[in-house]
Amino acid sequence: MALPHSKNIFQYPARFQWKQYGAPCRGSSCCTDTCIQMMVEYYKDKTYSLATIRRLAQAKTSYNEGPCTGINPIEALNALDSLVGKGLYRVGTGVDAKFVQHKATIGPVLVGVHYGSYPTKKGKCGRRYNLRHAEISGKTDCSFTGAHAVVVIGSKIHRSSTGKYLHTDMYARDPDHNSPTRPEKPAYDKFRRRDLLIAMRNLPRKTAFQQTFVIYPTRRK
Repeated sequence: MALPHSKNIFQYPARFQWKQYGAPCRGSSCCTDTCIQMMVEYYKDKTYSLATIRRLAQAKTSYNEGPCTGINPIEALNALDSLVGKGLYRVGTGVDAKFVQHKATIGPVLVGVHYGSYPTKKGKCGRRYNLRHAEISGKTDCSFTGAHAVVVIGSKIHRSSTGKYLHTDMYARDPDHNSPTRPEKPAYDKFRRRDLLIAMRNLPRKTAFQQTFVIYPTRRK
């Protein structure tokens, strides 16, 4: 697919960890790798395979967790340093959704989330899994409730018909689609900023991560 060579992130395609040729472990643990793939496409207008991204991520580490284990934030930064240039992206820890909103005005932001708290598509997962629904699209992999990564690509103030501020919407791309059980391929998910905050805060509460984390850009394209 030809890339648009644009400064508008919404003109770039969503990517999904499943069904990519040669992906480690058939893509099952490649959410972070796929997020990196989208971030690199935006800044460099080049598409790198998930296998290449994984190799670069783990090239500087003294261990190899294997193809069916996700990469950690430091490994993700290794890949980004190699593909977009050292210093363009940094790791931020202990941050919140307002921090993500601000950094997304610069470029795409990788965000660690607890997927059991990620907003679901209306009518899909029911009360058993999540009470929060996305306004557009959302999670349909209802049973997966572990650590996950998404790319936040923008935000917008949501106002009433009279112009009153209601809330802030976030736009995110979730790589966990395009599988036999989740055939949909949404351009993005749209949900309230407070719902992103809940998914971020529950990452250290309900997974092995010790604190919230993001990988954010330091300069515009």
